[in-house]
Amino acid sequence: MKVESIKEKLNHYKVFLKREGRLSAIWDIEQNFRTSWNLHAEDLLVMFDQSLQSSVSRNYWKREKYEPKKNMLAFIQLEPEYVRQAFTDLFNEDVEPEQRMDRFSFYSDQLLAIFKNRNKYSVVNNHDQDYAIISLYLSLKYPGHYSPYRFEWFEGICRVFDAKPQPKVDDPARYFKMVRIIAKFMYKDEELRQLYESELRVRKLFFRKPFETLYPAGEFCAYCSGNTMP
Repeated sequence: MKVESIKEKLNHYKVFLKREGRLSAIWDIEQNFRTSWNLHAEDLLVMFDQSLQSSVSRNYWKREKYEPKKNMLAFIQLEPEYVRQAFTDLFNEDVEPEQRMDRFSFYSDQLLAIFKNRNKYSVVNNHDQDYAIISLYLSLKYPGHYSPYRFEWFEGICRVFDAKPQPKVDDPARYFKMVRIIAKFMYKDEELRQLYESELRVRKLFFRKPFETLYPAGEFCAYCSGNTMP
């Protein structure tokens, strides 16, 4: 990636933040997740529902023909221990992230098959546990290591910063590495840190050190791709 291009875009991003004062829903969601998530909870259904809540946006888990949270809640009702194991494996940092994400997708395929077998007249044909929602789970559990992923953000920063090779298919692991590099540049920008801290205070969201997360870098990557993080 071209260092000067990153610095130039960061200056544009600061202007955008000053003008729009807009941070994504990820901060709101993480605060709920942090206080609610407990894989050992007796009622896994209630715990999962409370962990994925936002007063800002539900775009991460509810869009047209896309409802991964609703589907996971249905799976929990059927096979709570299987779901518990799926998340335990996903959050095992001893295994490479791409392996864990693909394993979680496999678990989801199995859960969908169970669901279809027990609900023969259901019109549900997709569990919607794609890289986007799986990356959200990871970024909520380990905000210092991961950021939400979408292919258009990944493709966008590779194009804008001339990172080779240009992606043709999903590669969240590569995206996470790029976000970590960008985060280091952002951390050095005192003005940017102050902008974030000020906006989070206004929104009554309590992050003592927001730049210890990858969320600012993730929001910046979405911005660079011509989008915004929900």
